Amino acid sequence: MGQRSPEEPFGQVAIAASYLFEEFYLQHVLTSDYFLNDKRFLGALPARLTRPHPGFQSAVAKARALAFQRLKKNSRDPEGLYVSR
Repeated sequence: MGQRSPEEPFGQVAIAASYLFEEFYLQHVLTSDYFLNDKRFLGALPARLTRPHPGFQSAVAKARALAFQRLKKNSRDPEGLYVSR
């Protein structure tokens, strides 16, 4: 991903999102059981949270770096403004 237009940060954002949803899956947050159980849904997640995946952190850092590069060229670049926040 991002090979066609490597200067666009949204490719890296998509990669980071894939790691985020993988973590949601591992935490069983994306199951109907999670939403049907009020105690679980309204309470905190169990204490089995892990460190962020290095790929997630890397993708976020790359996306932000690309966004700031775009903002240097055009301070009103919509994609740069969206991703840099």
